[in-house]
Amino acid sequence: MQIDGPCVVEALFWFDPASVGWDSKTLDHDDMPIHPHIGDLDKLVRCVLDALEDAKAYGNDRQVVGFGRTAKRWAMTHLGERAGLGLAVWPVGRVAP
Repeated sequence: MQIDGPCVVEALFWFDPASVGWDSKTLDHDDMPIHPHIGDLDKLVRCVLDALEDAKAYGNDRQVVGFGRTAKRWAMTHLGERAGLGLAVWPVGRVAP
């Protein structure tokens, strides 16, 4: 189903510490992925918005009027967490006349 009006996007990016040679056991939940090999959050979000448009989640990414929780995190792989993307898109408000 394509969203026709304004919408909000939430995107949580989970990175595997092993991808940069780290062990998740040595990381704390407060540690943030700012390693040079991990992408900039704004560029990651832009890629997701373009992909959602290509997938017909909405007609154009200009319909995105806000973001829910959007962040980069390390996956605590030693606790069973996996690298990946947590994504949600939902309609909000109404289209102005």
